[in-house]
Amino acid sequence: MYRAAKRFFSTESTIGSFIRLRNRAIVGIDGKDAKTVLQGLMTNDMQSFAKRSDVAAIHGGFLNLSGRIFTDAFVVKPLIFQEGKEVVKEDEYFIDCTQEKKEELVNHIKKHALRKKIELFDISDQLQVVSLLNHVPNEESSAGKFRQAKSEMSHVEDGDYTMLIYQDPRSPLLGYRIIASAEDDDLSKMIEGVLGEKNQEYYDLTRYLCAIPEGEEVKDMLPLNCNFDFTGSISFSKGCYIGQELTARSFHTGIIRRRVFPIILNQITDSSSNIGMNLPLDKIINDYTANFVGKEVVSSKGTTIGKVIAQRKNICLAYIQYIELFKEGKLGVKVDGVDGYISRTEILNRHVTSYIMLSLIHISEPTRQAEISYAVFCLKKK
Repeated sequence: MYRAAKRFFSTESTIGSFIRLRNRAIVGIDGKDAKTVLQGLMTNDMQSFAKRSDVAAIHGGFLNLSGRIFTDAFVVKPLIFQEGKEVVKEDEYFIDCTQEKKEELVNHIKKHALRKKIELFDISDQLQVVSLLNHVPNEESSAGKFRQAKSEMSHVEDGDYTMLIYQDPRSPLLGYRIIASAEDDDLSKMIEGVLGEKNQEYYDLTRYLCAIPEGEEVKDMLPLNCNFDFTGSISFSKGCYIGQELTARSFHTGIIRRRVFPIILNQITDSSSNIGMNLPLDKIINDYTANFVGKEVVSSKGTTIGKVIAQRKNICLAYIQYIELFKEGKLGVKVDGVDGYISRTEILNRHVTSYIMLSLIHISEPTRQAEISYAVFCLKKK
């Protein structure tokens, strides 16, 4: 059974939207070697759960031997009800991934977990994943903290899982996530009574404007090209994991010249606008039926700088060479002859400026752990 969260959905909170993410799957992994196995397979650090007791979930990528992503996923620490209080379920984790990547991810874990004491079990039909957007709870919380309700207990027995409510660790702009029983009527009554329901497309549009790809959109890409360093989805201080060498070399030896950015088509704005973050989503999107996935992105100078990898309505995710474009300060582009603008999102603005202002020359290539690596950099302001 799951614990009700009525207090979290107070009418004093900012009214937002909820989306049932029906494309998500939940795989449980249990056993004394579960943390060790995941630590050696994903880009993020499983020690985060031990270092901070308030960390509810981490996000990261699972790489192939060549260092490219085959899927991304959340790793969530479940809680159980025991002797009148919530406690962390030791040696057990929920892996939240897309349905289409579930089987491949399970096989990948099994392949690299020979002789390890773990058990994998698919509980996708028992649980549901819900996203809360534009919703501000009564109490402030930092990314990754548990958002557990403090309301009265109802039909909860020792050993039962409790409802998980936590902030999306990738960006505060993506709000909160809930993992609850698929048959939880209390959850339906609470969110339907306070929040307006949106569809999967609305969630994807919000995610695109945050420059955050997931699922098939990250397939065969490098973690840094997918902005994993900006979303806290990768650790450069943990030990080795599959695909780690190329990722570490890319991070330490120069500027990442290609990244995923959102492009807003048919939008009239000035070249430096952050419209994706400053306007309500309904003011930005419009019904656009043309399919631009796979189409080339062309700069104002007529140079091909990348291609579109995903699209919802008039919002596209594009994999582009952005450094020269940002130096010019001209963010206008064309996609298959249609005008658009690259939105410099809040999540990237904190870092992009520093990359553009500095010229970096590498002398060595550290690929080992931070405490035994070395590097010499020359930074010169332009």
